[in-house]
Amino acid sequence: MTSSMKTSLKKCLPYLAVAALAFYLLPFVIRDTGSGMLILLIVLPAVCLILGFLLGLRSDINLTFVVLLGILFLPTLFLHYNSSAWVYAPAYALLALAGNWLGALLLRRS
Repeated sequence: MTSSMKTSLKKCLPYLAVAALAFYLLPFVIRDTGSGMLILLIVLPAVCLILGFLLGLRSDINLTFVVLLGILFLPTLFLHYNSSAWVYAPAYALLALAGNWLGALLLRRS
C-alpha cells in the first residue's frame, strides 16, 4: 500500500465509521415495510450523500471512500436484508460519489 493510499484511507475512516453505524444499526428500527422503505430509500441514501459531500469539502475526491462504502454495505445483506437488496450497495456508492464530487467542487471554488 502506497503512502497516498494510506493517507486517503486515513481521511475517510471517520466517514466510513459513521456509514457503518448507519448501515448496521438503523435496520434495527425497521418494524414494517414502510419503515424499511424509509430507511433504505431515504435515510441511508441521504447519509451516503451527506458523508460524501462532507468528505469532499475536507479533502477533495476520495475514490477509496466510495469503493469501501459500497463494500461496507454488503455484509448487511446477510444480517438484515436478503440478496435482493444487493442493488443498494452500488447505488449508495454512486450517491457517495456524487456527494463527494459536489463537496470537492465547492472546495476548489473557495
